[in-house]
Amino acid sequence: MNWLPLRQEWTGHAEKTLARLPATLQRRIFDAIDLFAETGEGDVIQLHGRDPEEHRLRVGGWRVLFWWKKSERLMRIRRIAPRGDVY
Repeated sequence: MNWLPLRQEWTGHAEKTLARLPATLQRRIFDAIDLFAETGEGDVIQLHGRDPEEHRLRVGGWRVLFWWKKSERLMRIRRIAPRGDVY
């Protein structure tokens, strides 16, 4: 796969949620997002029955929901939540 780095945009909701988490968990989430944005690696799936661009990144018991616009090289982080609160 010819992978180019993605630009990242964060919603206010995602930023606020992340700010409330312990520093070690914040770092794990940031690292997982950065890894996917830079290499395309990570536990990511496209969510079915939702916006066709919406994906989920799994980070332990947490989920990062984001829109991935391949044509624009854009990753927009929409929401961060525990697994049980996302689905």
